Amino acid sequence: MGLLCKWGLISFIFLFIGINAGAQTPEPPVFDYVSINPDNGNVTVHWKPSPSNWVTGYIIQEELVSGQSFPITTVNITSPPYSHTFSYPKVLTSTVNFNLVATGGVGKESLRTDPSHSTLFSTAVYDSCKSAIVIKWMPYVGWGKNLSGYNVFQIDENLVITKFSDVNSGTLEYTVPGVKQNTNYCFYVSAVRSDGVASFSNKVCISTDAPLPPSYMTGEYTRYSGSNQVDLHFSIDPATVNDAYRLYRSEAGTDNYTLLAELQKAANGTIDYSDPVSANKVYNYKLTYLSKCKIEGVSSIPVNNILLKGKSESMTNKLSWNSFEKWDQGTSEVQVFRSDAGNSQLLRSLSAGETEFSDVIDPQNQLSGDLCYQIKIISNPDANGKKFTSESNLFCVNMTGKVFVPNAFTPDNNGKNDLFKPSFAVLPSKYSFIIYNRYGAKIWQTTNVSEGWNGLLPDGNKALEGTYIYYLKIENGAGKVHEERGNFNLIYP
Repeated sequence: MGLLCKWGLISFIFLFIGINAGAQTPEPPVFDYVSINPDNGNVTVHWKPSPSNWVTGYIIQEELVSGQSFPITTVNITSPPYSHTFSYPKVLTSTVNFNLVATGGVGKESLRTDPSHSTLFSTAVYDSCKSAIVIKWMPYVGWGKNLSGYNVFQIDENLVITKFSDVNSGTLEYTVPGVKQNTNYCFYVSAVRSDGVASFSNKVCISTDAPLPPSYMTGEYTRYSGSNQVDLHFSIDPATVNDAYRLYRSEAGTDNYTLLAELQKAANGTIDYSDPVSANKVYNYKLTYLSKCKIEGVSSIPVNNILLKGKSESMTNKLSWNSFEKWDQGTSEVQVFRSDAGNSQLLRSLSAGETEFSDVIDPQNQLSGDLCYQIKIISNPDANGKKFTSESNLFCVNMTGKVFVPNAFTPDNNGKNDLFKPSFAVLPSKYSFIIYNRYGAKIWQTTNVSEGWNGLLPDGNKALEGTYIYYLKIENGAGKVHEERGNFNLIYP
């Protein structure tokens, strides 16, 4: 009877323990740390087990900013090591908070671990102007004051890992100086606990792509608009990005360039600029690439304005100009244009490199106004078959006064040199021509520009052979007046 009582008491005790175990929730585990494998992005959660010995597993949860948690996975681990590795891509795009719950079966979960632990999330930014990469990361949360600091690591193309620096726990970024352009770099960060345990971040990779300078910058032409303004036109590689340009000018024959302007190219890759210039100077212009870091790079081949000058001698207008420098495809020809009363026409085509031309005015080819000249220099076709034209300033000659008066005539009615009259480069709007004998007596006059003296006196008789005097007064359409007197000879062969 006594033995039966003993066994009954023991059975009751075990039954009581079992009943209470089924009724109680387990104690929570202790969250140790969470880490990311930088190579594959998998997450590993480490913990210390619940002290409750009836725990059948652990639930890994994500904790939202709102404080709510939702289960990710349940692992049936009841013996060391207390860790679990799983794929959770969210940790590669942001920091994620995790907590743990011990479970003894359905409806028998412990409180979640407190505090939650958050994964490290790192990012990288390339500063091309400083040739540096800035690594930034979100802090590791969960260790409190036991967080001693961070380490930054680089993984090179040979998978060699280099530790860059120890960073204190209050710093969340690190600058890697001296990086090379157009190179791939990969980094990760580790948080370090006071006992040496480390938690790693995601791996972040960045390419130090630097905007390439323009593949070409071409001064297509220079053209005068008015007498004191040069219009410049440049063509630039439109694929170039984050760029600006500086336009420089120097006087021809010097290398003393001064900055004119900082410019942006148009969407089609062109830059136009108008430069007010001295009327009697030749300038060189070059365009220089400016990166987004305000660092100057390549420059275009200098181009220049074409300055046309001239002088008038009797019935000849002598022109000179400088050559245009420089098209890669070379120069095709030089064209000389002459305009009479606004009507422009090609006067002559010259070989490339020519810089002089004389325009001899035929007195018989009477013009209707002052003459203006312009030089146009034409390029050879470029790779796309396109030709460019640079244009000089206008050089104008006042042709009023450009008069040819013969020094003799022979009124013998042979059809040659029978009339004495002047020839004009430009037909005057007003005209007076008077003949005097050697004693100053007026013997003939006209206001008809096509009429000349035939050697007859007012009484119809022939004038004597000898020297006579003429007086000429003309006025052009602009009101400019020219007067001259002179002697000539009347000869009978």
